[in-house]
Amino acid sequence: MPQAEAGAKSENTLRPFNSGVNPAYDPQTGDWDFSNLKWDPSIQVPLLGGGGNVSGSLYIDEDQDEQVDRGTDFIFYPLVFKLNDTLKAFYSERLHTEALNRNLFPAAPPDHIPDLQENKRFWRLRNGEYWIETVVENVPDLFFMVVASDTDHVQVAPDHPHILNQYNAFLNTACRFVRLNPDRSYVESLLGYPLESASDNDAGMHLDRSTLSNSLEPGNSITDRFNKVTVAAAGACELADRVHWNNSDAQIDPLTGVKESAPAIPDAMQLTSCPNPFNSTTRISYTLNHSEHVQLDVYNIRGQHVQQIFNGYQHAGSYSRQWSAEQLPSGIYLIKLKTDHSVLWKPCTLVR
Repeated sequence: MPQAEAGAKSENTLRPFNSGVNPAYDPQTGDWDFSNLKWDPSIQVPLLGGGGNVSGSLYIDEDQDEQVDRGTDFIFYPLVFKLNDTLKAFYSERLHTEALNRNLFPAAPPDHIPDLQENKRFWRLRNGEYWIETVVENVPDLFFMVVASDTDHVQVAPDHPHILNQYNAFLNTACRFVRLNPDRSYVESLLGYPLESASDNDAGMHLDRSTLSNSLEPGNSITDRFNKVTVAAAGACELADRVHWNNSDAQIDPLTGVKESAPAIPDAMQLTSCPNPFNSTTRISYTLNHSEHVQLDVYNIRGQHVQQIFNGYQHAGSYSRQWSAEQLPSGIYLIKLKTDHSVLWKPCTLVR
């Protein structure tokens, strides 16, 4: 959601032209209507950090009078950078593509308007959403938390689309642990007193536009009774404890950091997969009764190695990995869990 494209807080002086919710954006559905998208060459957009301007920008012609009216129309505020001594203005890929499809840029585009490929390359570097799947794939034991209040950051759109996009992107990639805001017990521990208004969401819960607002930290509480630094610190403490104790439960109560003994160690190694049979994707779960080196591999029925899912050191406890077999034919496959002490095999059936 670059530069609060769906709408910024009115008091944000860095984005003086696009305060309020963008009339082209529907917070109820997340849909965009660019039928009133226009270009005006007179709009001045400053270089990020100051020191220069570019002339010409896109806007939503709310009153449909074919001219830009500050205070009435929504003026988009691209990110402007100096690249190789040339100022470049980067709109989101969505907005840039819409402008091209509607032939809104001048026939000879100004120097500050990059072509679509240059725009795409810019956002691949700047927008972390593009890398979430790769991150989870390379760090399968990742514990991730979004810390956000109902007055969070610069976005003013009531459905907080940037928070929802980030949370669901991690959740949909089968990240091991995803949570919106820290456990209330951690917030209360840092504050030193109860705070029932603090959020207390289950990890991995489904969130959409209708449920997100009730899951955010209340802005008034952050302003009046504790601040965002406290909430962020509580989140950091919770994640540190969860990683230390290998705890990915939906709730964590009481605080694990004050426990004097470690969680129960499994009596024996276990290996399962669910669903089984499966179509394309299954989740492999296993428990370790020793802290040791672990290899998790898949073989076909002829004993040929198909894929290595994990290879590394792990503490005693429970783990899970998602295995995607989209490129493989139907048939029976064997999951092999090998440690320093034992080897387990589990058959699973891929059905197309």
